Amino acid sequence: VVPVDAGGRICMRSLVETDVIVDYTGFFTDADGLDFQALDPIRLFDSRSTDARLNESTGGARIGAGRVVRLQVAGSRGVPEDATAVSVNLTATEALEGSFLTVYPCGERPATSTVNILPTQTAAANGAMVMLSDSGDLCVYSLRPVHVIVDINGAFI
Repeated sequence: VVPVDAGGRICMRSLVETDVIVDYTGFFTDADGLDFQALDPIRLFDSRSTDARLNESTGGARIGAGRVVRLQVAGSRGVPEDATAVSVNLTATEALEGSFLTVYPCGERPATSTVNILPTQTAAANGAMVMLSDSGDLCVYSLRPVHVIVDINGAFI
């Protein structure tokens, strides 16, 4: 989350020459909106786990290539039932090849990634604020097989 200047611009700086990709995913206004409720971090999903409370879909296996995992968020594991969006930390780990994950309100998947990982990385994580679907869930898409961890640290009511 980055504030813009009076002209609606942001600035970026790097200590070394690098390529940069910026994905614009939303904005805040001064109008009445949702209230943010910080939560103690909640582990909502972990594909490495065989415990059905943390993983009812892969049985401890990586999320398969091109697969989508649907997670009920609102009303689950301490997330308020009336939550309409959440602040998540999405982690990819144990990738066998380069991959990316996209977290989104279930429905049409956006064309951007939320976190990217290479097989040389132990893990890669990224924070995101994600709207929930009308039924209070979100989906995680994996390009290639990788373990996925979803932690929730706040909800928008």
